[in-house]
Amino acid sequence: MGLQIAEKLTGRFRYLTDDAPDGTLVGLVLRSPHPHARILRLDTEKAAAMLGVHAVETSADMPADFRYGLRLKDQPPLADGIVQFRGEPVAAVAAETMAEAKAALAAISVEYEILETVSDPHVALGEGGCFMRAGTFVAGSTTARAMLRRL
Repeated sequence: MGLQIAEKLTGRFRYLTDDAPDGTLVGLVLRSPHPHARILRLDTEKAAAMLGVHAVETSADMPADFRYGLRLKDQPPLADGIVQFRGEPVAAVAAETMAEAKAALAAISVEYEILETVSDPHVALGEGGCFMRAGTFVAGSTTARAMLRRL
């Protein structure tokens, strides 16, 4: 270890993960710029047709019941019609190079309808509030109030 200190301190040391095996694809994710919006149109056709692009995935390519989360398994891997936070993944691409992956992301066209953002959980869960996540539970319900008390 002592012989490698200078290389590590100067950034010249090569770690196992510094080099990708031949044929490894570059993956990038297109993320929502909006905290709450409905996806009206998601067009990946141009991106999928680009040279070097091996895959372009959206929620339509995922099993409908595939969800994850710490307390509630209600988070889809890619937004499925509504984005609920800025940075939520909307689409993913896999390409041969970083440049091709970035170009594919830029070729994806998304049209959003901006929705109201509610930052107070009591307002969100009150009468006339919104869904925490569509299909999970309805705002104002006993289940929603119980969940809020546990958080």
